[in-house]
Amino acid sequence: MSLLGWIALALLVALGIAGFVIVTEGRYGGGRLVRLVYDAIGPRSYTRTSDAASWRVLAGDLHLPPNGVSLDVGCATGDLVLSWAALEAFDGIAVGVDRSRPMLDVAEKLAAERGLGHLVRFVEADLDDGLPFPDGSFTTITCLGVLEVIRRPDALAGELARVLAPGGRLAVSRYRRAPVGVRPLDYDALVALLRPAGFDGFEARPCRREHGVVLATRSSG
Repeated sequence: MSLLGWIALALLVALGIAGFVIVTEGRYGGGRLVRLVYDAIGPRSYTRTSDAASWRVLAGDLHLPPNGVSLDVGCATGDLVLSWAALEAFDGIAVGVDRSRPMLDVAEKLAAERGLGHLVRFVEADLDDGLPFPDGSFTTITCLGVLEVIRRPDALAGELARVLAPGGRLAVSRYRRAPVGVRPLDYDALVALLRPAGFDGFEARPCRREHGVVLATRSSG
């Protein structure tokens, strides 16, 4: 193989490793490595397309309160947060939390460009350390593509219940075709994970091409 061929092969391998690290959020690559790759490549890859149409449908499925306070866990560059803030009837606060400062910088820039800064808030936090919000802070929570890759999904499920107000609604992802390295959670696995944390009223709905969602309600008890 020529030198150019070896260089091209090395680039392909590097891109493959980077993509694997991003979609598995460091489960196999280590925390430091995932932060480097996620911060360097994520902002561009997550802003190539928008799923605003899917997020509008999801808002309806969750009965998003017009004046509620929502949270998107693992928000990346804020596509869902910004899509909900742009809803005509929405005058609440849409919050996104992610551990990548470069991702959040992009989200905040997009919010300013779209005149949505007064309706959104972005918070930097490592989800392995819990959610940095008081009990019962939110009326609606989305957590898509996170429970499948985080090291302690049971601990995060408990945190979702803690920060969601009683009667509040949750949506978590249910992959049809999970990315390589991602451990998909089917409906039964999600119910088994969320019910002990304090959720009930489960139902499955379609959402995006690669995954649907399981909806649940935070029990009052």
